Amino acid sequence: MNFLQRTPFLRLLIPVVIGILSYQHLQLPVAAIFFLYTVSVTMVAVALLIRPVDTRYRLRWLFGLGITLFFIVLSHSLCSLQAKRNAFDHAGENGIFLVELTRLPTEKPRSYLCEVKTIQFTDSLHTAPSRGKAYVYLEKDSIVPTLSAGDYLLLKGTFNEPSSLNNPDGFDYASYLMRKGIGATTYIPHGNWTLAGHADNFSIERWSRACQKQLLDLLRQFDFSQENFAVLAALSFGYTDELDPDLRQRYSNSGITHILAVSGLHVGIIYFILHFLLQFFDRFTFLRKFKIFIILTLLWIYAFITGLSPSAFRATLMFSFVAMGNLLGKKASIYNTLSMSAFFMLLINPNLLFHIGFQLSYTAVAGIVYFQPRLARLFTPRNRPARWLWNLLTVSLAAQIGTVPLTLYYFHTFPNYFLFTNMIAIPATTLILYLTVCLLVFSSIPYLAGITALLLDKLLTLLNSSVHLVQQLPHPTSVIAFNGYQSLLLVLSVAFLCHYARSRKYGTLICGLSCMAGMLAIDTVVSHRTAHTEKLIVYASYRDTHVNFISGYRNYAYTSEPGELHKTAHAFWNLNKINAPALLPFDKGLDACFTFHNRKILIPTTDFYNRHTSTVPLHVDYLIIGHGLKPRANELLECIRPQHIITDHTITPWYTRQLEQACKENNIAFHSTRDQGAFVMEFR
Repeated sequence: MNFLQRTPFLRLLIPVVIGILSYQHLQLPVAAIFFLYTVSVTMVAVALLIRPVDTRYRLRWLFGLGITLFFIVLSHSLCSLQAKRNAFDHAGENGIFLVELTRLPTEKPRSYLCEVKTIQFTDSLHTAPSRGKAYVYLEKDSIVPTLSAGDYLLLKGTFNEPSSLNNPDGFDYASYLMRKGIGATTYIPHGNWTLAGHADNFSIERWSRACQKQLLDLLRQFDFSQENFAVLAALSFGYTDELDPDLRQRYSNSGITHILAVSGLHVGIIYFILHFLLQFFDRFTFLRKFKIFIILTLLWIYAFITGLSPSAFRATLMFSFVAMGNLLGKKASIYNTLSMSAFFMLLINPNLLFHIGFQLSYTAVAGIVYFQPRLARLFTPRNRPARWLWNLLTVSLAAQIGTVPLTLYYFHTFPNYFLFTNMIAIPATTLILYLTVCLLVFSSIPYLAGITALLLDKLLTLLNSSVHLVQQLPHPTSVIAFNGYQSLLLVLSVAFLCHYARSRKYGTLICGLSCMAGMLAIDTVVSHRTAHTEKLIVYASYRDTHVNFISGYRNYAYTSEPGELHKTAHAFWNLNKINAPALLPFDKGLDACFTFHNRKILIPTTDFYNRHTSTVPLHVDYLIIGHGLKPRANELLECIRPQHIITDHTITPWYTRQLEQACKENNIAFHSTRDQGAFVMEFR
């Protein structure tokens, strides 16, 4: 029996993935979907109805092809249905929305982020039902933090469909939100919303959030520091809203960001805790089934109180399949179990395929399952502590091998000290979960609860201190940026080389080395292209004006917010092997004038030109208008005669349209980053 025969759900998972990916490039009409369903069902029926056994065996491919086509079409149509469910009614319409808060508000630097679902829309003409999920940013005040899931709010404003900034190699924020089911966003100032009641109907999601909130409130009573509580809430219950960006980045750079989301590691620890506590059930044969029932029930309760996050759900589902296999007395293939959980989760929510956490969790487990036993056999320690340490090292290394193609593609960095941090983080995570369970059990016993909380706080401090220590070491991360083709070639090269290690067939060795050569060839092409490029880039950014001058590997940037520029452009710089930028002088009171590739570039910082005229206008090639200015087009063009005008998001839409109209009348090229994305001019 070959590998595919031992993993039937992998054979079903592959067409499901193909169907989901096909929907991203081609949305089939209903008639075509119905036709393909008919063809697939007919193929399966014909294969089953063939009477002669030998003929049926020769035509067995017909059954497999029909099943494959059926699941491709099924997943494609499920994507279409989900896109319709995620569509937001009354987007772009101004009026009053009745919405229900689905999660606790999350504090942001300038507002509170609330996830809501709309119920009703009212304007001056009519009242109508409304459907869709949205992100609402409420202006900060003392009332917002008191809101809870299930509250009804009346909002006065306009919901807009999410849009992406369209920067080079930038993050597609609109697709990210749509795949999370978020169909619109809006900002509501204080005074434009009011509390309208609380939902009294039953909702399992709201109940889950309420249980999670009660447990978090219980933990808050023990006076943990803000940083320790944020890590404890994320690690134990999957509540990540308390984590600030700097803390997230430190954990990411240390290679242990996976412990901050409830996943297979956490569910596995809970599973083994329960298995240990209930091992006395194994003395009686008739109680073994009851033990499995109790474990599964408690695992799903744990997933429930973590908010039923996708990572917790898939990990619990996978362990449920493992437990059911043990109950039936069968040792299931872990690859089949993984494929089974992914298969059902993608049928429930096809968009999970594009979630980074979903991809990383499955590749990490697959890496551990395949590589860890092989790495462990390389060395056999003689004593138990050394064996435990060696197994911990091999698990961390195997998980890193499984996830490295994705981490280099999505994050463009590699944590250099991941082995060291995982040796601390994994045991610490296990002890933290043990102590958290004890703290919740002993919470009503002051003395025991106090001792447990003290130990837990010390352990969290040790974990955070070790992460901070790693950040202080030289070169905690390496910048290694892979594009999609390089990541795919890396996966193929590892697969071919692993197959060669087992089969010793030189054909697979040649294929693996060819893939590695392809990765290097792409790298060489990118380097050559960058070495011979001259670019002017005006980035699309909501808050600040960012201008980039790139000459080969040299990088110069004009900005008032270097941190925001780095978030916007670092992926582009890394993928194109461009050096970190040298910052050009910025003065809010002085206009910036540059000459780049024999072009004159002017960036005003004040509205000086609104009040002046000139008989001899200044001629420039590029006039970049940002910094939130309010330019009067006629007065501006009397003082400056540009060949191109570029405006960014900091200019209001009204002034942008005014400038665009003036440019048409004066035959001047115009570009708005608000409407057209980043301005990129390549001179060579």
